[in-house]
Amino acid sequence: MAKTLGLRKNPLKDEREQAFKQAALKLFSTKGYHKTTMAEVALEAGFGKGTLYWYWKSKEELYFALVEESHNEFVDLVRRAAEMEGTALEKLAWLGKETVELHYRERDYTKLSWKMRAEELETFSPEYVERMHENNAEIKRELQRIIEQGIEEGTLPPADPYYLACMLLGLVEGMEIQWLEDPEAFDLRKAMEMVLSLGAKVAGQRWSD
Repeated sequence: MAKTLGLRKNPLKDEREQAFKQAALKLFSTKGYHKTTMAEVALEAGFGKGTLYWYWKSKEELYFALVEESHNEFVDLVRRAAEMEGTALEKLAWLGKETVELHYRERDYTKLSWKMRAEELETFSPEYVERMHENNAEIKRELQRIIEQGIEEGTLPPADPYYLACMLLGLVEGMEIQWLEDPEAFDLRKAMEMVLSLGAKVAGQRWSD
């Protein structure tokens, strides 16, 4: 009988890849995309530049890989919230808390994502820009699912769910910016707790058409 062979992981390769990602994240989040070179990333990681190009063909590809990795984590959280059991408000509360913890764990990723969106998006290839737009659209679709449930339950106002999703996302993103600019003055956890508390009080009045 023929023996089925599984894929073998290369621990050294994985170690190098993670070293490159951490080096790139550090440099991109502090110096920015334009002022960072692939040679600097390789030097920071402790490997040769040639080895770096085994993983990513260009600086643009490496930069976007880091941004997309961060976005995918958030997309996964929103999708999980939409699919979990419970009321819409319970789902939003869970999502809010998990999002905050994600940002605290991966602050540099959050910072990098905002740098790309606010400063450097126009410099990227159309394919990367389109993937970013698709990513954001998926986030809004999943939020809409939760909001539509809340409208049916009577805990959210009977308004256009797309606009409500955009407004909710904008509120959270505004909080992220305040936190990134001055994390000592603006506690993201405290801000989210206030938002969830106020949201619960507003929802308590029950909405109707």
